[in-house]
Amino acid sequence: ELDRVRPFHTKPAIPPHKIPSALKKQGVKVGIVTSSPGWYAKALIEKFSIHCDTLIAYEDTEAHKPDAEPLEAALSALDVEPSEAAYVGDDAIDVEASHHAGVVSIGAAWRYSSDAALWKGFCGTSADIVLWDTGPLLKPKDLLRHGLLGERKAAGKRAVWHRGSTLMWTESGYSVPQVGQTFTSLMVFPVVSSEG
Repeated sequence: ELDRVRPFHTKPAIPPHKIPSALKKQGVKVGIVTSSPGWYAKALIEKFSIHCDTLIAYEDTEAHKPDAEPLEAALSALDVEPSEAAYVGDDAIDVEASHHAGVVSIGAAWRYSSDAALWKGFCGTSADIVLWDTGPLLKPKDLLRHGLLGERKAAGKRAVWHRGSTLMWTESGYSVPQVGQTFTSLMVFPVVSSEG
C-alpha cells in the first residue's frame, strides 16, 4: 500500500515533505506528531527522505490529538518551549491540539484546494495562521506576520497579505469572509457566475 502514497505538491513553493530538511539546514528542530501508527509513519519518512529530530506516533502517548500530550511529548524530546514552537496540521484536531499545547497553530490549507465543503469546516478551526503554500514555512522568524489579517490588525501588529490572511467560503450563493479567528465579517458578497 505504501507504493500508492503520493506527496502533496504545492506550487510554486516546495512540496511539504521537503520542508523539514530545508528547516534542518537553517538549524531549526523538527518534530513530527502523527495519529498514524509508528511503523507506517517511519515507512513514509524513509520513502520520502523526510528529516525529523523526533517522531511521536499514535502508540507513543496514552492520550491522542486533540489532547496536548502528543505535542508536549515532541516539545520535551526537542527540548523546546511551547512559546518557541509552531505546529503545522491539515485537520481540525491538529489545530485544537496546538491550542491545548500552547503552540502556534498553522493550518495547511493546501489539503483543501479541491474540496470546498471541507474547507468551510476548516475555516472554523481557529488556526493562528493559515497557509495555502509552504513558502512562508521556510522563513520561521517571519511566520507570525502571516496570521489572520483581523487578528494582526486588532493587536496593532503588521501583517503580510496572502491568500490565508482572510478565510472565505461560499454559502447560499454568497461569499462569506472571515477576517479573524472568532469573527465573520458582516459583509457578504453575492457570487456572480461568468454567465451573468
